[in-house]
Order: sequence, then C-alpha cells, then structure tokens
Amino acid sequence: MTKTNKSIFKTLGKIFKVILVTVVVFVTVNIVYLIFEYKRIPDNQELDINLAKDFNSETWVVDSAKEYKAISYNIGFCAYLPDFTFFMDGGSQSWAKSEESVRETADNIAGLLNEENADFVSIQEADSDSTRTYHVDETKLLRQNLPQYYNVSACCFDSPFLFWPIWQPHGESTSNLMTLSKYLPKNNAIRRQFPVDNSFTKILDYDRCYSVVRYPTSNGKELVWYTTHMSAYSQDPSTAENQIKQITEDMQNEFAKGNYCICGADFNKQLVDNPENYFPQEKVYVMKNFPLEFLDGTNIKVVSPFNPDYPVGSCRDAGKVWNEKDPVCNIDGFLVSSNVQVLTSDVIDADFQYSDHNPVYMTFRLI
Repeated sequence: MTKTNKSIFKTLGKIFKVILVTVVVFVTVNIVYLIFEYKRIPDNQELDINLAKDFNSETWVVDSAKEYKAISYNIGFCAYLPDFTFFMDGGSQSWAKSEESVRETADNIAGLLNEENADFVSIQEADSDSTRTYHVDETKLLRQNLPQYYNVSACCFDSPFLFWPIWQPHGESTSNLMTLSKYLPKNNAIRRQFPVDNSFTKILDYDRCYSVVRYPTSNGKELVWYTTHMSAYSQDPSTAENQIKQITEDMQNEFAKGNYCICGADFNKQLVDNPENYFPQEKVYVMKNFPLEFLDGTNIKVVSPFNPDYPVGSCRDAGKVWNEKDPVCNIDGFLVSSNVQVLTSDVIDADFQYSDHNPVYMTFRLI
C-alpha cells in the first residue's frame, strides 16, 4: 500500500470517527433532553364540551328504547395515506406528505364519517399542534366539517421536540382523543390518566389516557362513554394489562351504579381469535391477543367488529406502503357493559385510504 493510500484511509478513518462521535453525542443529548422535559398531564382533568353548530333540542337525552350506531376510528394524525410508512414501525417517514395533504385527509375523513352518519364516534390520533402535521389543528377541521356533533377532546400525547430521525426530526407532538355525539353531554367530562412504562419507553407513551363523557338517558340513568388509545410501544406487558384493568374497573363501577358503559378504542391488541382461520397466513400480522381473562368476573365484554364471511383488517402494517396482500390485524373495537345490547358490528372497508386503520362500527340498544 502506498503512502498516499495509507493517508487516504487514515483520513477516512478520522472522518468516520468524527461522524460516529457526532451521532453518539446527538443521540445522547436528545435522550437527556427528553428525560429532563418528561412530564405528564395531571389526572382527572376537566374537559371542555364544544356544542354542535347544528343544535337540536330533541337530542338532549339518549332514548333508552332507540337503536344507535357507534364508530371508533384511529385517523393516524391524517398522515397515513396508502404510501406512508412510519419510521417507528420500520418505515422511513416521520411527517405527513404536506400541509395540504393533512387538510385534505381531514376533509376526507370527515366526509366518510358524514356518510356513515353514526350517533357516537370515538376518534384516536387527531393532532392539534404537531411538527409532523405542520401544526394543522385537525380537531378544529373535524369540528368544522362535522357540525352536527357535540364534541370533547382529550390530549393523549404532548411531547417535547424529538430530534429523530436525523433526516426529518419528528419534532413536537400534540395529539388528541375525540368523542363526537349527536347528543348533548353533561358538563362533567374528564380525562383519566393511564399507567405507562417506568423504563425509557415511557417517552413514547407520555400521556396515554381515556376520556369519560356522560349523557343523560330517558330512564334517568347515564350512558357513560369512554374513548381511548392504549399503549403501542410498551416493553413491559404489565403496562397494557394495567391499562385494561383500570378502564374495566372504572366501567364496572359505573355499571354497579346502574349506568350504561361503552368504550371505543384502539386496543393495540388482537381482538380476533385465530385470524389465520380467516386470512391467508401471509396476511396475518402477528399481535398479542386481548387478555380476556381480565374481564372475568365483570359485567364488561369486548366487541370485536369482524365478519368471518368477509374478513377485513382494521389496521395495516405501517412499516410498508399499503398493498392489499400485506398483513393486517384487528385491534380496534369496543368494550360494553352487559346492559348494552350489541346488534351488529363490523370493519368499514375504507381500504386504508386515509389512515393505517379502517374504522369499525357497531349498532346497539340500551336494555
């Protein structure tokens, strides 16, 4: 090897070391910053109720004899178009395509919900002030495009600036749960804090929570509506279990008072037993099953929207550009108390056009 070649290799080695040290320092500083900035929203926070613009005095009270329709929909912060792949799921993108794309997707989601014309809607991942969605307030856009609904928002993710990935830092995020209804809620909606991991992964789960919204019924009881999005990136299995225990105990206590309870949720747990019986093996996205044992001894049950004769997944693999042959899972559904009669339920096949989730629905009656 000539002196010139040795000199080149030595120079390249120095450059590599500088790059490596820079990356290590960058990552370390970001971790220290995130730990220092870590905080959670206090528990039992009171939530504002936004009145419907299309106000109708006939919808003040839920009629216990009427049939209703409910939808739960994780809208993926209006970023997950079919070609969007998220960096935390093995993809490459950390921001939505553009501000215009975010606004258009929010409009399309509102259009889908208008077509479905549900009485109650639980929404997960609606950003209100996030770098990844160009600081577009999606909750405001949905309110404007769904004027017939009363609505309540609860912040479920309020993070400081994440300087990763390097090519497009994820930035700050403020994301919300939304509960929409054609019926006027009582003025005591609250946000309940979930337990999260004690390890560093708590940085990814900051403000996991559920909202509790109450509606008067014609028989003097209350319909207590829960909206939630349970942990996705937790490394400790007990975290998800404790979240399920908490919300189930809450619902059971309300049932014991004579109230009706419904929860619309992204559980991040497989709700369909043996999905390989309905999908080709290559289309089965392996997920941990919902731990039904935690409902033993309660009056709460899981509703798994699914039609075995026409199987449709409620969530796709967000690490890949969507292809109908790709794996799917069914993690979106409902919890209901035993005094709620579920009549029908299924996945709405939107072909993941606006989110990495398809909406799910059920029809029900209070008994």
